Amino acid sequence: MFFSFWCRITTALLDFKELRSYSKEKVIILVLWFGLLIGIRLLMGFEFPNSWAGTAGAVSITFAIFYVALKYTPLRIYAPTVRSALQDWYRKRFVLCSLLASTSILLFLILFVEIGYQYHGDRIVSISELGTVDGAQKHLSNSIDVLKTLGYSWFDALSITIASVDKSLDGYYLKSANFILAENLEIMVFLVVMKKAGTKFFR
Repeated sequence: MFFSFWCRITTALLDFKELRSYSKEKVIILVLWFGLLIGIRLLMGFEFPNSWAGTAGAVSITFAIFYVALKYTPLRIYAPTVRSALQDWYRKRFVLCSLLASTSILLFLILFVEIGYQYHGDRIVSISELGTVDGAQKHLSNSIDVLKTLGYSWFDALSITIASVDKSLDGYYLKSANFILAENLEIMVFLVVMKKAGTKFFR
């Protein structure tokens, strides 16, 4: 789940030049939004480490906090500015493209891992079974070529290799992929709601 934080922060930094066109108020709003969002995700990650959905729900909680503050407190005078800042940010093409790309990659990774476990469980090897980290790395790096010589298709060979990585990490590879996928789906739902709400967002 923390990998998703790093990806999104890195993407934001790479697009930092976009912030130059923002007013100071909008920049502060975005900092508060993402600061609260990351804080809630960290809290949920520590409190619910075994949740099937990971930290999905953090965006909804962050939105609820902003909504209450902008609806029922003196901070409501900033509602139009907050709406404008968030809509400008989340409507950027790179946000949607990065979400779609990462979601597609995650779906393929999850598919490969599941197929590897389901149909080729006897070929999956973990680090503990290989004895050393170097031995595991060598096995994984050569896995696809070796498996192809044994008659496996590239698809099956890749499935076995990725499942081996997951087994080496005690299942955390697949778990993290599921967490990030759930978060991406939540953000996509948030984008749809925000687009449909239009000027009624935070009103």
